[in-house]
Amino acid sequence: MQHVALISILIYWTYVLGVIARDKKAPAVPISDYMETGRERILYKLIAVTSFTLYGFFTFFWFIPTYDLGLYAYLLMGLAYITQMITTFTLRTNRKGQFIHDMAARISGIAAFILIPMVAFSSFVTSTEKLLLLISYAIMTVIGTYLRRVNRYYYLPLQIGLFGFYYAIILYLTYTF
Repeated sequence: MQHVALISILIYWTYVLGVIARDKKAPAVPISDYMETGRERILYKLIAVTSFTLYGFFTFFWFIPTYDLGLYAYLLMGLAYITQMITTFTLRTNRKGQFIHDMAARISGIAAFILIPMVAFSSFVTSTEKLLLLISYAIMTVIGTYLRRVNRYYYLPLQIGLFGFYYAIILYLTYTF
């Protein structure tokens, strides 16, 4: 089941980074602005749903039970999954769509990132891993605070870095258990 997470991350990020490398918009533009325009929109939605669903299966059927995180983790990650789907299918073309998209993205991010301190305080990690997880969480919180407003300078590289950091931690926890 661990490989499902790796596959889902590779599917999604290979496509996203390929589109970003090809289009080369301003670094203040969020990932969703790349994906919601042109012919990429339909393919992106298919890839995103497939990838997020695979990652959801991994989270619900392997990660949470393995780390014995309890019902609250299922509820939190369920919320993250639902709001990620809302983010994926909401266009940022008008004020209402932009508001719904941005709020769903924030809720999804906050819910997903809470998983890291939950694992850090579980009995399955060493004290060194706990310290590294909490330092990583603090760094991600600082980056996430900067990303609260879209179209800031270097928004895109920080957004990619934040997600990359998050998935690297999840994969580390997956393959070292």
